[in-house]
Amino acid sequence: MTAWRSTIRTLVVAVFAIASVVVATRLSRRLFESPDTAARTTTDTVVSTPAAATAVAPSDTAHLFEVVSATGKVEAQHGETWTAIKQGDKLTRSDVVRTSAASGAVLRLGEGTEIELRAGVEIRLDAWGTGGPPPEPGAPQQALPAQQGRTGGASVDLRRGKVLARVGNTGALSINARETRTTSEGPARFVVLADENGRVAVATISGTTRFAAGGKSVSLPAGTASASQAGAPPQDPEHISEEVFLNVVWPTVDRHGEHAQIKGRATPSSVVTVRAPGGLETAAVGADGQFSVTVPVSVGKTPIEVEAEDLVGHTKQATTTLVRRPPAPPALTPEATDLWKKQGDNK
Repeated sequence: MTAWRSTIRTLVVAVFAIASVVVATRLSRRLFESPDTAARTTTDTVVSTPAAATAVAPSDTAHLFEVVSATGKVEAQHGETWTAIKQGDKLTRSDVVRTSAASGAVLRLGEGTEIELRAGVEIRLDAWGTGGPPPEPGAPQQALPAQQGRTGGASVDLRRGKVLARVGNTGALSINARETRTTSEGPARFVVLADENGRVAVATISGTTRFAAGGKSVSLPAGTASASQAGAPPQDPEHISEEVFLNVVWPTVDRHGEHAQIKGRATPSSVVTVRAPGGLETAAVGADGQFSVTVPVSVGKTPIEVEAEDLVGHTKQATTTLVRRPPAPPALTPEATDLWKKQGDNK
């Protein structure tokens, strides 16, 4: 019994001693720790938290798009002024870019996204946030499955002409044209053409795109195309043929006018280019396949080349030589001279 009581007293003393050491240690820290050390510890903790990291506002850069290449006459509209642009120039979302005949440009719109402007293009640049493209009218406010997890993208407003888009693994792109919208669904290469008659045609070269207009949306896998006329619902996807149809109706070979009108038929939604020494003209082919282009013709022989290019780049050519003869000299009317008058008087 005496031994048991002795053991209990020893345990109580040990517990009291440990408690005293803990209290003394905490009191020492409160009394001797410097305010700077405490503040530094608090600051380090705040910075390392995810909430504080996302609270830091990202830098807002004015330059959003880069000119990768520019050939011929390529201009950008800043306010009311059109100025020439070149490789390396930076463009903002408020700029409008246009290309003239026999010119083109490539713009980098974001990480993994580039767009090639063909001749005769006018396009307005724009951008959306990192959440991806805006949903189609009437669609729920959420990204498509193929767009979830992507870092963001760009949007452009195609007013006229033909563009080729290349979208990588981390990019996204939406092209608005004449009340239609074409959106990439993951990595893709696709073409959008907006002609002067209100027709918009879309073709997918690789990947998948979505083409929406008039309350209807169609999915275009690689090798298919669709079109919309004046904002009407798009046609069902059709397979893209590798053969390009081109039939040219040449004007009279022996002609006297200063201009020649080149007519014919070609694959719908293709672009016809007519090259002559005096100039170059292009025309988009409508749904009926007909085209008409007027080119200058000089006196003598004028070689003419007609090329039809479909949406995805397949081409077909036709050539001829027009001959323009100089106008005939005016007819001369003989006039009576003094010699004839004198001979008449002597009779």
